[in-house]
Amino acid sequence: MIISGLSLGGAEGNLLKLVERIDPERFLPIVVSLSGAGLLAHEIRNTGVLLHELRMERRFLASMRKLLQISRQVRPDVIHGWMYHGNAAASLAAMFLRPTPAVVHGIRASPLAVDQIPVEVWGAALSSRLSCLIQRPQRSERSRSAVPVLQDPAAGDQQRLRY
Repeated sequence: MIISGLSLGGAEGNLLKLVERIDPERFLPIVVSLSGAGLLAHEIRNTGVLLHELRMERRFLASMRKLLQISRQVRPDVIHGWMYHGNAAASLAAMFLRPTPAVVHGIRASPLAVDQIPVEVWGAALSSRLSCLIQRPQRSERSRSAVPVLQDPAAGDQQRLRY
């Protein structure tokens, strides 16, 4: 899972809920924060999930190289991007992996209509365009039969948070 940062916010809180509830017998989640640790880093580490902090705001090229190293070492079946920067980084990492993992883009929106916020529209369009550059995922022996999906608790159905 790749996220822009781990400050206190809606997407970050949902990422924490996901890593707290995911079945470690079926999935091995790894979190990559493009920025530094943030307020939720300690809580994520307490779940036993491995957390990488890239500090991209200081060293962009070195951070991208590190992201690719992590991706090649882990060889994930699924890369889940969180928010625009995380989605773009997930797409970029997947482009360099063979077999190509499935990429899931996640954007947690506020109650405002997305079409009223130009930056959000631009970010969503960029994420979509990047995802089109990725080859279709190939089946491998390492593929898992199911991918966890986090239902937004604000949307109502909290039963889907179990894994």
